[in-house]
Amino acid sequence: MGAGVQVVVEERVGVEEPVGVEDRVKVEEEVGDGTEAWRRAPVACSLASLGDREARAAQWAAVLDGALRTRVADGLRLGLPVDRAAELAELVTAEQACCPFLGFRLEFDGPRLVLEVRAPAEGAEILAGLFG
Repeated sequence: MGAGVQVVVEERVGVEEPVGVEDRVKVEEEVGDGTEAWRRAPVACSLASLGDREARAAQWAAVLDGALRTRVADGLRLGLPVDRAAELAELVTAEQACCPFLGFRLEFDGPRLVLEVRAPAEGAEILAGLFG
């Protein structure tokens, strides 16, 4: 395998048969117009205090230490060692809960993990502060 492999996981609780094209179309209809959720979310962080926001920023700084950063449309691509995947996935999940205007994509590429983070123009300063 010369190229990177991107894994997309779909979870459907209570369904035992494989997810087909018709099911994906139905899910898209249920969530809206097919626009990524982060593009529709208000640019705001729901963490209650400055201390909580500073603690989260410190968590990001630690997990992204030494990351190779590349600008992409609406955001950044960060290259990291694959052994940070579990910690990174946990942090991404927490971040989505408080800042739904940030869009995340993880890609496993051999020994590397690639994280793409995107935000609407109004959230660019926040994105740069956390990830840049």
